Amino acid sequence: MTMGPYDILLSSPDLRGNEQDYIRQCISDNWISSAGPFVGEFEEKISKRLGRKHAVATSSGTAAIELGLIGSGIKSGDKVVVPDWTFAATASAVAHIGAEIILADVTRDGFGLDPVDLEKILQADREGPSRITAAIAVHPFGHPADMDALMDVCNRYGIAMIEDAAGAIGSSYKGKPVGGHGKVSAISFNGTKTLTTGGGGMVLTDNDDIAEVMRLHSVNSQGPNYRYKVIGYNHRMTNLAAGIGLAQLERLDEMLESKKRISDRYTAYLEQSGCLETIPHMPWATSNCWMYCGLAKSEAHACSLIEFMDKNRVQVRIFWRSLASEPAFQDIQRSDLKNCREISGRVVALPCSSHLTEEQQENVIALLGEWHKTVGAHS
Repeated sequence: MTMGPYDILLSSPDLRGNEQDYIRQCISDNWISSAGPFVGEFEEKISKRLGRKHAVATSSGTAAIELGLIGSGIKSGDKVVVPDWTFAATASAVAHIGAEIILADVTRDGFGLDPVDLEKILQADREGPSRITAAIAVHPFGHPADMDALMDVCNRYGIAMIEDAAGAIGSSYKGKPVGGHGKVSAISFNGTKTLTTGGGGMVLTDNDDIAEVMRLHSVNSQGPNYRYKVIGYNHRMTNLAAGIGLAQLERLDEMLESKKRISDRYTAYLEQSGCLETIPHMPWATSNCWMYCGLAKSEAHACSLIEFMDKNRVQVRIFWRSLASEPAFQDIQRSDLKNCREISGRVVALPCSSHLTEEQQENVIALLGEWHKTVGAHS
Protein backbone atom coordinates (compact mmCIF):
# COMPACT_ATOMS: atom_id res chain seq x y z
CA MET A 1 0.00 0.00 0.00
CA THR A 2 1.40 3.39 -0.98
CA MET A 3 1.15 6.23 1.53
CA GLY A 4 2.40 9.10 -0.61
CA PRO A 5 5.42 10.90 0.79
CA TYR A 6 5.28 9.07 4.15
CA ASP A 7 6.31 5.61 5.30
CA ILE A 8 4.63 6.19 8.67
CA LEU A 9 1.39 8.17 8.76
CA LEU A 10 0.16 10.27 11.65
CA SER A 11 -3.18 8.52 12.16
CA SER A 12 -4.66 6.21 9.55
CA PRO A 13 -7.76 3.97 9.69
CA ASP A 14 -7.49 0.49 11.19
CA LEU A 15 -9.68 -1.52 8.80
CA ARG A 16 -8.86 -5.09 9.77
CA GLY A 17 -12.35 -6.18 10.80
CA ASN A 18 -15.65 -6.75 8.99
CA GLU A 19 -15.64 -3.46 7.06
CA GLN A 20 -15.46 -5.06 3.61
CA ASP A 21 -18.11 -7.65 4.47
CA TYR A 22 -20.57 -4.97 5.59
CA ILE A 23 -19.88 -2.80 2.54
CA ARG A 24 -20.54 -5.79 0.30
CA GLN A 25 -23.77 -6.41 2.18
CA CYS A 26 -24.87 -2.80 1.55
CA ILE A 27 -24.22 -3.23 -2.17
CA SER A 28 -25.87 -6.66 -2.29
CA ASP A 29 -28.96 -5.34 -0.46
CA ASN A 30 -28.97 -2.12 -2.53
CA TRP A 31 -28.92 0.02 0.66
CA ILE A 32 -26.11 2.50 0.06
CA SER A 33 -27.69 5.89 0.79
CA SER A 34 -28.91 7.53 4.01
CA ALA A 35 -31.67 4.96 4.45
CA GLY A 36 -30.79 1.44 5.49
CA PRO A 37 -30.64 -0.88 8.48
CA PHE A 38 -27.01 -0.20 9.44
CA VAL A 39 -27.73 3.47 10.24
CA GLY A 40 -30.30 2.72 12.95
CA GLU A 41 -28.21 -0.12 14.37
CA PHE A 42 -25.14 2.10 14.57
CA GLU A 43 -27.11 4.86 16.31
CA GLU A 44 -28.51 2.39 18.83
CA LYS A 45 -25.14 0.84 19.67
CA ILE A 46 -23.30 4.16 20.04
CA SER A 47 -26.05 5.63 22.23
CA LYS A 48 -25.97 2.52 24.44
CA ARG A 49 -22.18 2.64 24.78
CA LEU A 50 -22.25 6.31 25.78
CA GLY A 51 -25.29 6.03 28.03
CA ARG A 52 -27.45 8.34 25.94
CA LYS A 53 -31.16 7.97 25.16
CA HIS A 54 -31.04 9.27 21.58
CA ALA A 55 -28.48 9.39 18.76
CA VAL A 56 -28.67 10.85 15.25
CA ALA A 57 -25.98 9.72 12.79
CA THR A 58 -24.66 12.55 10.62
CA SER A 59 -22.47 13.20 7.60
CA SER A 60 -19.70 14.80 9.68
CA GLY A 61 -18.71 15.92 13.15
CA THR A 62 -19.34 19.52 12.09
CA ALA A 63 -22.89 18.61 11.06
CA ALA A 64 -23.35 16.94 14.46
CA ILE A 65 -22.38 20.15 16.30
CA GLU A 66 -24.66 22.24 14.06
CA LEU A 67 -27.63 19.96 14.76
CA GLY A 68 -26.79 20.00 18.47
CA LEU A 69 -26.85 23.79 18.50
CA ILE A 70 -30.16 23.89 16.62
CA GLY A 71 -31.69 21.24 18.88
CA SER A 72 -30.59 23.23 21.93
CA GLY A 73 -32.48 26.27 20.64
CA ILE A 74 -29.44 28.34 19.66
CA LYS A 75 -30.45 30.83 16.98
CA SER A 76 -29.14 33.66 14.86
CA GLY A 77 -27.94 36.55 17.03
CA ASP A 78 -27.16 34.37 20.07
CA LYS A 79 -23.59 34.11 21.34
CA VAL A 80 -21.77 30.85 22.02
CA VAL A 81 -18.53 30.50 24.00
CA VAL A 82 -15.95 28.28 22.28
CA PRO A 83 -12.39 27.39 23.36
CA ASP A 84 -9.88 29.31 21.28
CA TRP A 85 -7.59 26.28 21.12
CA THR A 86 -9.66 23.77 19.15
CA PHE A 87 -10.25 22.50 15.64
CA ALA A 88 -11.98 25.20 13.60
CA ALA A 89 -15.17 23.16 13.14
CA THR A 90 -16.13 23.78 16.78
CA ALA A 91 -16.38 27.49 16.03
CA SER A 92 -17.45 27.33 12.38
CA ALA A 93 -20.54 25.29 13.31
CA VAL A 94 -21.63 28.23 15.48
CA ALA A 95 -21.15 30.66 12.59
CA HIS A 96 -22.99 28.37 10.17
CA ILE A 97 -26.24 28.68 12.14
CA GLY A 98 -25.92 32.48 12.38
CA ALA A 99 -24.82 32.71 16.02
CA GLU A 100 -21.80 34.70 17.19
CA ILE A 101 -18.58 33.14 18.50
CA ILE A 102 -16.79 34.20 21.69
CA LEU A 103 -13.32 32.69 22.03
CA ALA A 104 -12.34 31.64 25.56
CA ASP A 105 -9.08 30.48 27.13
CA VAL A 106 -8.14 26.91 27.99
CA THR A 107 -6.56 25.55 31.16
CA ARG A 108 -2.80 25.13 31.24
CA ASP A 109 -2.97 21.71 32.88
CA GLY A 110 -5.28 19.90 30.45
CA PHE A 111 -5.94 22.33 27.59
CA GLY A 112 -9.74 22.07 27.90
CA LEU A 113 -12.12 25.03 28.16
CA ASP A 114 -11.24 27.01 31.30
CA PRO A 115 -14.25 27.21 33.67
CA VAL A 116 -12.78 30.29 35.38
CA ASP A 117 -12.49 32.17 32.09
CA LEU A 118 -15.94 30.97 31.04
CA GLU A 119 -17.44 32.46 34.20
CA LYS A 120 -15.64 35.78 33.65
CA ILE A 121 -17.09 35.96 30.15
CA LEU A 122 -20.58 35.18 31.43
CA GLN A 123 -20.31 37.76 34.22
CA ALA A 124 -19.35 40.44 31.70
CA ASP A 125 -22.22 39.37 29.45
CA ARG A 126 -24.71 39.83 32.29
CA GLU A 127 -23.67 43.49 32.67
CA GLY A 128 -25.31 44.26 29.33
CA PRO A 129 -28.17 42.72 27.36
CA SER A 130 -27.41 39.03 27.91
CA ARG A 131 -26.95 37.12 24.67
CA ILE A 132 -24.76 34.12 25.55
CA THR A 133 -26.92 31.01 25.36
CA ALA A 134 -24.40 28.15 25.19
CA ALA A 135 -20.81 27.04 25.67
CA ILE A 136 -19.00 24.22 23.89
CA ALA A 137 -16.50 22.02 25.74
CA VAL A 138 -13.83 20.19 23.73
CA HIS A 139 -11.73 17.19 24.79
CA PRO A 140 -8.27 17.77 23.24
CA PHE A 141 -6.50 14.61 21.98
CA GLY A 142 -9.38 12.67 23.56
CA HIS A 143 -8.41 13.90 27.06
CA PRO A 144 -11.58 14.99 28.90
CA ALA A 145 -12.15 18.59 29.92
CA ASP A 146 -13.30 19.28 33.49
CA MET A 147 -16.98 18.67 32.83
CA ASP A 148 -18.24 19.03 36.42
CA ALA A 149 -16.73 22.49 36.77
CA LEU A 150 -17.97 23.56 33.33
CA MET A 151 -21.47 22.17 33.90
CA ASP A 152 -21.63 23.99 37.25
CA VAL A 153 -20.87 27.33 35.57
CA CYS A 154 -23.35 26.71 32.76
CA ASN A 155 -26.11 25.67 35.16
CA ARG A 156 -25.61 28.70 37.41
CA TYR A 157 -25.85 31.06 34.43
CA GLY A 158 -28.65 29.17 32.73
CA ILE A 159 -26.88 28.38 29.45
CA ALA A 160 -26.63 25.15 27.49
CA MET A 161 -23.49 23.00 27.66
CA ILE A 162 -22.67 21.30 24.38
CA GLU A 163 -20.00 18.61 24.46
CA ASP A 164 -17.71 18.44 21.43
CA ALA A 165 -16.40 14.91 21.91
CA ALA A 166 -15.17 14.72 18.31
CA GLY A 167 -12.10 12.57 18.93
CA ALA A 168 -12.94 11.27 22.39
CA ILE A 169 -15.08 8.13 22.00
CA GLY A 170 -13.76 5.64 24.53
CA SER A 171 -12.64 8.33 27.00
CA SER A 172 -14.32 8.79 30.37
CA TYR A 173 -14.66 11.55 32.96
CA LYS A 174 -14.88 10.34 36.58
CA GLY A 175 -16.01 6.97 35.25
CA LYS A 176 -18.75 8.34 32.98
CA PRO A 177 -18.28 7.98 29.21
CA VAL A 178 -17.30 11.14 27.39
CA GLY A 179 -20.13 11.99 25.03
CA GLY A 180 -22.64 11.48 27.83
CA HIS A 181 -22.46 15.00 29.30
CA GLY A 182 -24.27 18.24 28.61
CA LYS A 183 -27.55 18.97 26.87
CA VAL A 184 -26.16 17.44 23.67
CA SER A 185 -22.87 15.87 22.62
CA ALA A 186 -21.24 15.49 19.22
CA ILE A 187 -18.78 12.88 17.91
CA SER A 188 -16.71 12.76 14.72
CA PHE A 189 -15.92 9.62 12.74
CA ASN A 190 -13.47 11.27 10.36
CA GLY A 191 -10.74 9.13 8.81
CA THR A 192 -8.13 10.10 11.44
CA LYS A 193 -10.35 9.15 14.39
CA THR A 194 -9.89 5.92 16.36
CA LEU A 195 -13.36 4.79 15.24
CA THR A 196 -13.97 5.95 11.67
CA THR A 197 -16.74 5.72 9.11
CA GLY A 198 -14.56 7.40 6.48
CA GLY A 199 -16.43 10.61 7.18
CA GLY A 200 -19.35 11.05 9.51
CA GLY A 201 -20.48 11.96 12.99
CA MET A 202 -23.20 11.54 15.57
CA VAL A 203 -25.13 13.87 17.86
CA LEU A 204 -26.58 12.54 21.10
CA THR A 205 -29.00 13.70 23.80
CA ASP A 206 -31.27 12.41 26.57
CA ASN A 207 -34.02 14.93 25.74
CA ASP A 208 -36.89 13.63 23.58
CA ASP A 209 -37.82 17.05 22.17
CA ILE A 210 -34.23 17.95 21.29
CA ALA A 211 -33.78 14.59 19.60
CA GLU A 212 -36.87 15.18 17.46
CA VAL A 213 -35.68 18.66 16.41
CA MET A 214 -32.23 17.35 15.49
CA ARG A 215 -33.63 14.45 13.49
CA LEU A 216 -36.06 16.71 11.62
CA HIS A 217 -33.29 19.16 10.71
CA SER A 218 -30.89 16.41 9.61
CA VAL A 219 -32.85 15.89 6.38
CA ASN A 220 -34.35 18.18 3.74
CA SER A 221 -37.69 16.38 3.54
CA GLN A 222 -39.47 14.93 6.55
CA GLY A 223 -41.73 12.01 5.68
CA PRO A 224 -42.88 10.38 2.43
CA ASN A 225 -43.82 12.26 -0.72
CA TYR A 226 -41.43 15.16 -0.02
CA ARG A 227 -43.25 16.92 2.82
CA TYR A 228 -41.44 19.72 4.67
CA LYS A 229 -42.08 20.43 8.35
CA VAL A 230 -38.89 22.50 8.79
CA ILE A 231 -36.13 23.89 6.57
CA GLY A 232 -33.56 21.17 7.09
CA TYR A 233 -30.16 20.04 5.83
CA ASN A 234 -28.69 17.00 4.12
CA HIS A 235 -26.74 15.94 7.21
CA ARG A 236 -27.55 12.22 7.33
CA MET A 237 -25.00 9.40 7.40
CA THR A 238 -25.09 6.82 4.60
CA ASN A 239 -25.76 3.13 5.20
CA LEU A 240 -22.31 2.40 3.72
CA ALA A 241 -20.64 4.62 6.32
CA ALA A 242 -22.71 3.14 9.13
CA GLY A 243 -21.66 -0.36 8.06
CA ILE A 244 -18.02 0.65 8.36
CA GLY A 245 -18.80 2.18 11.75
CA LEU A 246 -20.38 -1.02 13.04
CA ALA A 247 -17.34 -3.03 12.00
CA GLN A 248 -15.10 -0.49 13.73
CA LEU A 249 -17.22 -0.56 16.88
CA GLU A 250 -16.76 -4.34 17.11
CA ARG A 251 -13.01 -3.75 17.49
CA LEU A 252 -13.05 -0.44 19.38
CA ASP A 253 -11.82 -1.84 22.71
CA GLU A 254 -8.98 -3.64 20.95
CA MET A 255 -7.98 -0.41 19.18
CA LEU A 256 -8.18 1.57 22.43
CA GLU A 257 -5.86 -0.92 24.14
CA SER A 258 -3.36 -0.55 21.30
CA LYS A 259 -3.56 3.25 21.53
CA LYS A 260 -2.86 3.07 25.26
CA ARG A 261 0.27 0.96 24.71
CA ILE A 262 1.52 3.40 22.07
CA SER A 263 0.83 6.35 24.36
CA ASP A 264 2.65 4.74 27.30
CA ARG A 265 5.76 4.04 25.19
CA TYR A 266 5.91 7.64 23.94
CA THR A 267 5.40 9.05 27.43
CA ALA A 268 8.16 6.88 28.90
CA TYR A 269 10.57 8.06 26.21
CA LEU A 270 9.67 11.77 26.45
CA GLU A 271 9.93 11.78 30.25
CA GLN A 272 13.34 10.12 30.05
CA SER A 273 14.75 12.17 27.17
CA GLY A 274 13.21 15.63 27.59
CA CYS A 275 12.78 15.70 23.82
CA LEU A 276 9.30 17.21 24.15
CA GLU A 277 7.29 18.15 27.24
CA THR A 278 4.57 15.63 28.03
CA ILE A 279 0.95 16.83 28.14
CA PRO A 280 -0.54 16.71 31.67
CA HIS A 281 -3.24 14.11 32.28
CA MET A 282 -5.69 14.93 35.04
CA PRO A 283 -6.47 12.30 37.70
CA TRP A 284 -10.23 12.39 37.03
CA ALA A 285 -9.77 11.70 33.32
CA THR A 286 -9.28 8.49 31.36
CA SER A 287 -8.18 9.34 27.84
CA ASN A 288 -8.79 7.20 24.77
CA CYS A 289 -5.29 8.29 23.62
CA TRP A 290 -6.74 9.29 20.24
CA MET A 291 -3.86 11.59 19.26
CA TYR A 292 -0.52 11.47 21.04
CA CYS A 293 1.02 14.94 21.43
CA GLY A 294 4.01 16.54 23.07
CA LEU A 295 4.78 20.20 23.75
CA ALA A 296 7.74 21.80 21.96
CA LYS A 297 9.69 24.74 23.38
CA SER A 298 8.40 27.08 20.67
CA GLU A 299 6.61 26.99 17.33
CA ALA A 300 10.00 27.21 15.60
CA HIS A 301 11.11 24.21 17.68
CA ALA A 302 7.99 22.31 16.58
CA CYS A 303 8.50 23.23 12.93
CA SER A 304 12.11 22.03 13.01
CA LEU A 305 10.89 18.62 14.24
CA ILE A 306 8.24 18.45 11.51
CA GLU A 307 10.82 19.33 8.83
CA PHE A 308 13.23 16.70 10.17
CA MET A 309 10.54 14.02 10.25
CA ASP A 310 9.32 14.94 6.76
CA LYS A 311 12.81 14.29 5.42
CA ASN A 312 12.65 10.87 7.04
CA ARG A 313 9.17 10.11 5.62
CA VAL A 314 7.39 10.22 8.98
CA GLN A 315 4.24 12.33 9.29
CA VAL A 316 4.25 14.69 12.27
CA ARG A 317 2.22 17.90 12.51
CA ILE A 318 1.27 20.81 14.71
CA PHE A 319 -1.97 20.00 16.52
CA TRP A 320 -4.08 23.16 16.36
CA ARG A 321 -3.16 26.80 16.72
CA SER A 322 -5.05 29.58 18.46
CA LEU A 323 -8.10 30.37 16.33
CA ALA A 324 -7.61 34.05 17.18
CA SER A 325 -4.32 33.93 15.25
CA GLU A 326 -6.04 32.75 12.06
CA PRO A 327 -7.34 35.16 9.36
CA ALA A 328 -10.85 33.70 9.41
CA PHE A 329 -11.30 34.57 13.10
CA GLN A 330 -9.60 37.97 13.33
CA ASP A 331 -12.79 39.91 14.09
CA ILE A 332 -14.20 37.45 16.64
CA GLN A 333 -14.85 38.55 20.24
CA ARG A 334 -12.38 36.97 22.66
CA SER A 335 -11.04 36.97 26.20
CA ASP A 336 -7.36 37.40 27.09
CA LEU A 337 -6.40 33.87 25.88
CA LYS A 338 -3.12 33.80 27.78
CA ASN A 339 -2.81 30.01 27.85
CA CYS A 340 -3.91 29.63 24.24
CA ARG A 341 -1.21 32.05 23.10
CA GLU A 342 1.36 30.16 25.16
CA ILE A 343 0.68 26.74 23.62
CA SER A 344 -0.38 27.80 20.10
CA GLY A 345 1.82 26.18 17.46
CA ARG A 346 3.81 24.24 20.07
CA VAL A 347 1.70 21.09 20.43
CA VAL A 348 3.08 18.40 18.12
CA ALA A 349 1.20 15.22 17.17
CA LEU A 350 3.21 12.01 16.70
CA PRO A 351 2.24 8.90 14.69
CA CYS A 352 -0.26 6.91 16.75
CA SER A 353 -2.49 4.80 14.51
CA SER A 354 -3.91 1.86 16.45
CA HIS A 355 -2.18 -0.49 13.98
CA LEU A 356 1.22 1.22 14.39
CA THR A 357 3.67 -1.60 15.03
CA GLU A 358 6.17 -1.59 17.88
CA GLU A 359 8.96 -1.60 15.28
CA GLN A 360 7.48 1.46 13.56
CA GLN A 361 7.17 3.28 16.87
CA GLU A 362 10.76 2.40 17.76
CA ASN A 363 11.79 3.97 14.44
CA VAL A 364 9.85 7.14 15.31
CA ILE A 365 11.42 7.27 18.77
CA ALA A 366 14.92 6.76 17.31
CA LEU A 367 14.31 9.68 14.92
CA LEU A 368 13.06 11.82 17.80
CA GLY A 369 16.30 11.08 19.62
CA GLU A 370 18.40 11.91 16.57
CA TRP A 371 16.54 15.20 16.07
CA HIS A 372 16.84 16.10 19.75
CA LYS A 373 20.56 15.40 19.75
CA THR A 374 21.42 17.22 16.52
CA VAL A 375 18.75 19.91 16.20
CA GLY A 376 16.09 20.03 18.90
CA ALA A 377 18.30 20.61 21.91
CA HIS A 378 19.79 23.69 20.24
CA SER A 379 16.71 25.20 18.56
